[in-house]
Amino acid sequence: MNDNDHRRFELETMTTAEARALLSGVKAALIPIGSTEQHGTNMTMNTDTRLAQAMCTKLGAAMYPDLVVLPPISVGISYHHMAFAGSMTLSPATLQAVLFDYIRSMKKHGVQRFILMNGHGGNQSALSSAATVALHELEVEVVNVFYWNLATEEIKQAAVTERYGHACEIEASFGLYLDSSIVRSDKLRTSTLHEYPMPYSGLEAGPKVDYPYPWQYLTTDGSLGDATQASREKGEALIELIAGRLQTFISSFIVRGDTYAAGK
Repeated sequence: MNDNDHRRFELETMTTAEARALLSGVKAALIPIGSTEQHGTNMTMNTDTRLAQAMCTKLGAAMYPDLVVLPPISVGISYHHMAFAGSMTLSPATLQAVLFDYIRSMKKHGVQRFILMNGHGGNQSALSSAATVALHELEVEVVNVFYWNLATEEIKQAAVTERYGHACEIEASFGLYLDSSIVRSDKLRTSTLHEYPMPYSGLEAGPKVDYPYPWQYLTTDGSLGDATQASREKGEALIELIAGRLQTFISSFIVRGDTYAAGK
């Protein structure tokens, strides 16, 4: 894909005439949703947004002209990172309200299916609820995808530390493959972690209670894992696996969406 190809399917780079032509036949809209929050010294504040947007660009190119990629929602739910300089947060209600307005806007142009491409784990609960509300109240087909979940076992095998998932060897590898500008390759470091204050409350716990730890309780610098072990090759292998699985799902979602819509 050359530098201009994304203009074929990314809404914000189109003219209104180009948008009209694409939307007349588009099957689903991708909404990249990320965050603006600390990623230690390893990665930039916009990491989650850029990775979600890059995944959408990859899918938009692979499945053109079936998908349109909408402008990213670049601030998410990041209360747990607010002790670290520069982090921003929305409330769940605000994120959901913005998302519903995105959906209402595009529904007016004929789009009936939406894929929420989430790049930030802190958004998951709010987006899952929003997808349910949108299905039943806005009468559109919506799916919420945290793209990491498409390769849970493979990511676990590729990780070199037990506690990973944020500015770590996995996320930095994703960045090195999808957008190296978000990785501070000369400043990569191993995280300094704290023990969990309470039993059964760890991010990787088996039997588990869900306690919303502020991030400074878990890590000194804001990162997890060991980003010095990141590589572009590792990122490519995982991202291409995830993208392939997402294409398979989206193809089914488009077909099944017609079935569900007919039954309403």
